[in-house]
Formats: sequence, C-alpha cells, structure tokens
Amino acid sequence: MNDERLMDIKEVAQYLHVNESTIYTWAQESMLPAFRVGRLWRFRRADLDDWLEANRNVESQTSDAGEKIDNVRQQPKDETSK
Repeated sequence: MNDERLMDIKEVAQYLHVNESTIYTWAQESMLPAFRVGRLWRFRRADLDDWLEANRNVESQTSDAGEKIDNVRQQPKDETSK
C-alpha cells in the first residue's frame, strides 16, 4: 500500500536527486510518469520505480533544464500487440 502514496515535486526531486525545476520540466514534457491534480503535479512511487527500471540503459542526453536525463518519453501502450 505504501507504493500507492502520491508524491509531490519536492519529494520526487529528493528521491531522484535532481532539482525541483527539472522534475517540473520532465513532468510537463511527459518524460516522467506523472499526472495533475488541479494545478499540482503528482507522482506514484511505483510508477517512478518502474520508469527507472525501464530506462536504466537508455542513452543519456541533456534536458532543457540543463540536467542529464534519459532519452525517453512516456509512450502509450500498444493494445494491439498482446
């Protein structure tokens, strides 16, 4: 049940050891699994852990926020390929 707790920008920044503005940029650019509740960004810890695992070996690049990031965007799941 602990994985269902929602995290905010500050908590995610601490968890990933990056600047809060970087998390905000990544969320806006759909580079992290995130969703909005009103004007606030929220993240599920389990989604972040899955994202980290899936992108461990992805080629790195620099984001607009100036921090090194994995070259990924959240892709919709293809329901036709089961």
